[in-house]
Order: sequence, then C-alpha cells, then structure tokens
Amino acid sequence: METERFEALIDAILAIIITLIILELNVPSAPTFAALFELKQEFFIYAVSFFVIFNIWNTHHNLFTKI
Repeated sequence: METERFEALIDAILAIIITLIILELNVPSAPTFAALFELKQEFFIYAVSFFVIFNIWNTHHNLFTKI
C-alpha cells in the first residue's frame, strides 16, 4: 500500500499550520534586544506550539515508516 500521497498531504497541512502560527508573531518595536525581550512570552508560546506540531509530525512519520 502506497502512503506517499497521504504523507505529503499531512506534511503540507502541518507546514501551512506552522506558517500561520509564525505570521501571528509581532515585529519588535525597535531592532534591539530589549524590544525582542519584551516579546518573550509570544516567542515561548510559538516555541511550545512548534514543538507540539513537530511531535505530531514525527509520530506520524514514524507510524508511516512501519506501514
């Protein structure tokens, strides 16, 4: 049974999700580390979301290598 098309579909969906999440991040008010540090909560939330999505993708990928 070929699963490449389904795997590609899931990869595309997860890539779109990650892209939409990154678009929600605000640009710092000034190009300084202090302004970047003010957005630490948003970056932390993005990192956690990215980690969760990566785990979903990794589990999905490992599952389909066994099929």
